[in-house]
Amino acid sequence: DDESATHAQQVVSVGTRGHPDSCAAPCKYLRRKSGCREGAGCPLCHACQWRRGGSSISTQSLWDQAEATQARELGKLGAATAAELGVPPHMSPFTSHGTVGHPYHCRPACKYLRRKGGCRIGAQCMNCHICEWRRGPPVAPPDVLSRMP
Repeated sequence: DDESATHAQQVVSVGTRGHPDSCAAPCKYLRRKSGCREGAGCPLCHACQWRRGGSSISTQSLWDQAEATQARELGKLGAATAAELGVPPHMSPFTSHGTVGHPYHCRPACKYLRRKGGCRIGAQCMNCHICEWRRGPPVAPPDVLSRMP
């Protein structure tokens, strides 16, 4: 069942043409369990993330921002890549959709990431791969700005 939901998310729709600059409004049915019924014929964008209230955010532009932030942070540390820091591939910070916007606008922490096999959903995971999962109520993210030099 998870496989069919993942497949539904990968379907490129007619409304996705021109993404991220001139695509259609985001499809709110794509991320549902049953997926978008229209599939490739959907007039809405399958690459943008739908949000309540009508404001859409281009997933690609958020990924670009996240990668730029990661590059700046790694540059401050004097390392070129996360691999050079010894970060295992399954724990790479920007491998999930839910990580976009971290630390303030990301999704809840992925409880499977730090298990032996890592998160089996990988890049399609809608939870954050940077926040640390804990039992009980979610903990507010640390103030990143206070730790910056």
